[in-house]
Amino acid sequence: APFMSAADRYDVIIGSELTYSLLSVHSLPHIIVRFLNPSGVFVEVLSTDRDGVSAFVEDMALLGFRHETLPVPPPLMQSFNTTQRPELYDVHVWYYPHSRSAPFFA
Repeated sequence: APFMSAADRYDVIIGSELTYSLLSVHSLPHIIVRFLNPSGVFVEVLSTDRDGVSAFVEDMALLGFRHETLPVPPPLMQSFNTTQRPELYDVHVWYYPHSRSAPFFA
């Protein structure tokens, strides 16, 4: 039996840094459409300077999603003693327009 089937639908799907490059960005919106309830939301945390983010935004809009963003607050933007370069991140919330009458972030 498959791990997940097309009949499985979820109210919330959460992702982080799923759009690293243009090589994989175009398949992600179709996976979201397959597994997200029509009234559900997809929440993703993305770096503000990754390749593929603008293509992902365009693909999601073409599939009928509405999109809101909120910057991750600076106190949460720490490297925690890693060698990773400093980056800025946004929280993105995707949903179908018919499923919400008010924005997520007021």
